[in-house]
Amino acid sequence: MKKSTENFPITVTFEDEDKRLDRWLKAKLGPIPQSRIELLCRKGVLLVNSEKVKPSFRVMSGDTIEVPIGLSSRNEKTESYKFEALSKAEENIIRDTLIYEDEYLLAINKPSGIATQGGTGQKVHIDKLVSFFSSDYHTKPKLVHRLDRETSGVLVLAKSSKLAAELANCFRDRSVKKIYWALAAGIPNDKEGSIEFPLVKIKNNLKTDDFERVQCVTDDRVHSIDNAKKAKSNYVIIEALGTRACWLGLSPITGRTHQLRAHLAQINCPIIGDMKYGKNSQVNKGDGWGSLLGEQIENKLHLHSRSIMFTHPITKKQIFIEADMPSHMIKSWKVLGLDARYAVADPFLQND
Repeated sequence: MKKSTENFPITVTFEDEDKRLDRWLKAKLGPIPQSRIELLCRKGVLLVNSEKVKPSFRVMSGDTIEVPIGLSSRNEKTESYKFEALSKAEENIIRDTLIYEDEYLLAINKPSGIATQGGTGQKVHIDKLVSFFSSDYHTKPKLVHRLDRETSGVLVLAKSSKLAAELANCFRDRSVKKIYWALAAGIPNDKEGSIEFPLVKIKNNLKTDDFERVQCVTDDRVHSIDNAKKAKSNYVIIEALGTRACWLGLSPITGRTHQLRAHLAQINCPIIGDMKYGKNSQVNKGDGWGSLLGEQIENKLHLHSRSIMFTHPITKKQIFIEADMPSHMIKSWKVLGLDARYAVADPFLQND
């Protein structure tokens, strides 16, 4: 379909992924009558990637929304963001997290316990804190992907919406290699393997932002369950501690919510400190304690985004970014006699 000369393009960024088109428009451009949006979609004036869509269409990062000029006085031809000043305490959280930066993007070692994005009652989150790295008052780095609140490690951000969309596409088309480290209870049956249970989100009857949970679909019902999504996680045992616990290298091939946590719990090897998926009643192949491993091991999630490797969208150079473990995992490694200094960058290449 031919693009109207009276349209201007807006690129969807990661923060707005999976929103309905009509709600995205109202959030971006202000109050617009629903009837107006429906009419523009029906006539093919309001387009997504030059295609006619319905108001209920869910936008994804990287999509180009072609908006008629005049739909709102608040158009986004120029990128502008006015953020609130950070407190000293907030600056201290983010100050020393920067582990990579160039002209186009940066990466931080996300602390455990800090949400990637804000929600109701969530005042401190990475999307706010990264304004610390802004070069001026009207722009801030854009999220490209996310990590769970309790997960630490490499988090990549772009310095423009356009690059954020390109990088988000790289994550979506699986051209980014991600390696996680985890301490798990018990050990998998095989030294290296894949877990491919589809995942479905559990309905939030409590209507609270902090409720987010998925469930593995372990039978052929996947085709009859709404919103069930295929998911694949690769794992390799880096070091086993008898049958009680193991240090795992993980590589999520898909990027579903809580994918690694749900998959490992499903094979009875829950991640240590994962009280959401590794319940005390769950039998694992270690001591049968669910996700707990004794008093000397802190009851915090032992899941860390160790490294990311991808081709730079602008320079075309191969980028490898690695992050040190958080303090509670460093302590656990020491208690258990594990030594991260001798770990290879990609444990999947090392294993025969």
